[in-house]
Amino acid sequence: MQTAPKLIQSVERSAMILEIIAQAGGGARLQAIAAASGLGKTTVHNILQTLLRLGYVQRRTGDMRYHLGGRILNLARMVGDDQAIRTYLRPALEDIARASQATVWLGVPSGDEATYLDVINMREPDRVEPALYRREPLEGSAVGLVADFSHLRQFRVIL
Repeated sequence: MQTAPKLIQSVERSAMILEIIAQAGGGARLQAIAAASGLGKTTVHNILQTLLRLGYVQRRTGDMRYHLGGRILNLARMVGDDQAIRTYLRPALEDIARASQATVWLGVPSGDEATYLDVINMREPDRVEPALYRREPLEGSAVGLVADFSHLRQFRVIL
């Protein structure tokens, strides 16, 4: 007879809170989350603060609700869209790299970080970049300077 795996309560609670926010249309108030989860408001608040710090939920100015953040939306995007984004944008990246004779990176926001999905290095075209899929803080990065994507649900490409 197989024994049930030991579950980690804080992970279960965090996942439940994210699901409650998603089921509420992507945004929910602390009190509503606490009521739906059956957890105390202090516990929910502490979990939400952790999720907020990690970028899995976000708050908007003037809005009391917690919304799904860029990192959780990025997880959904990564399931199938990274390769599609690379394939779609690769010709434009190649054109930019040829015209500029510079290394061109394709970066996407992921919560408060940028993740790099592709690179074209015109000086060393056969070099495999070890930095692909690396993350760096969005603030101060080229991706962060181009635009603030935190409020968008789809990517807009400006070439």
